[in-house]
Amino acid sequence: MSSPVAEVLAQMFEMSTNSTAGVAEKVTAANRLKQLKPGKAHPLWLIGHVANTNNAVLNMWCLNNGPLVPREWGKIFAPDFAGGGPIVADAATYPDWDTVLAEYKKVAAACTAGIRALTDEELSGPLRGNAPEQMQKMFSPVSKCIRAMCGHDSHHRGQLAMLSALD
Repeated sequence: MSSPVAEVLAQMFEMSTNSTAGVAEKVTAANRLKQLKPGKAHPLWLIGHVANTNNAVLNMWCLNNGPLVPREWGKIFAPDFAGGGPIVADAATYPDWDTVLAEYKKVAAACTAGIRALTDEELSGPLRGNAPEQMQKMFSPVSKCIRAMCGHDSHHRGQLAMLSALD
């Protein structure tokens, strides 16, 4: 039987990621690389960033699974403080929009299913999957980390919506 807490967390995460995917699907091709200023996030980077982060933090550290996105995404979609490269408005630097959005949805679905399968013991336990000690301190237990990733997704959804609405 599934944990009632895991089910609520899975529903929260699913609602957040479904909303983000819905906003992303409305971003026009002309706005996918829109930045407020050079070096700042654009919609393509934001979707890739959240997919990459959900993969590492939720899929690998909370759910103890192997990676779902290409390894090189860590360099192109991680923020600078996490070892990522500079954010640029050059489409050739990134996978295409459809690929990035499909990966985002794939990771979201896998994480939602994995969250649903967690036990109460796993939810109250430490991060797994070789999570760095600094992340253990910030995000443990697993249930706290899942809630934080719901907020992370929502935060970037707001940025995505704002950037895509600018003329």
